[in-house]
Amino acid sequence: VYTKLTGEDGADLSEEEILAYLDENGYVSANHILIATMDLTTGEAYDDATVAERAALAAQIAGELQGIEDLDEMLERFRELKEEYDEDTGSTEGYIFGDGVMMPAFYEGTLALEEYEVSDPVETSYGYHVILRLPLKGDSLLFSVQGSPVTARRQMAQSDITAKIDAFFTANPASHAEGLETLDLTQ
Repeated sequence: VYTKLTGEDGADLSEEEILAYLDENGYVSANHILIATMDLTTGEAYDDATVAERAALAAQIAGELQGIEDLDEMLERFRELKEEYDEDTGSTEGYIFGDGVMMPAFYEGTLALEEYEVSDPVETSYGYHVILRLPLKGDSLLFSVQGSPVTARRQMAQSDITAKIDAFFTANPASHAEGLETLDLTQ
């Protein structure tokens, strides 16, 4: 039924439908460069002088990227700076996320940006993030479940089928055959 209604993992859904779903559900896409203010292995905070140096580095990186007018050149320089300075052990390609998934300051910082705009450093408990907002795409990876990728297309297809099943059972409530509610299965 799932495949019949949505195609294989939502293959029949259009890019416009998926982008509307992502927008309606508050999803955004971003990549970032994390300059940590703590040892990410131990969780121990760096001293004030080190934190100040790291804040200055994040501001320098953001300023450099914000000063590049050519999009391709800026994206290439972002990639280079990410490779050199980023301390995030997660995705190298960025993240697609909704409200409540990332730290509030990171989510709000991303929302404040236009596509391909670079933020000033955004501070979270991990450190300073230089955020690059990216456009949403229907086949972008949202997350993985036990090693299986869940794309925006698949997530929307699953959400859509769940809504259709819920609507069906709301319109067609289940009822018992007479005597079924007193059935004794212990005998």
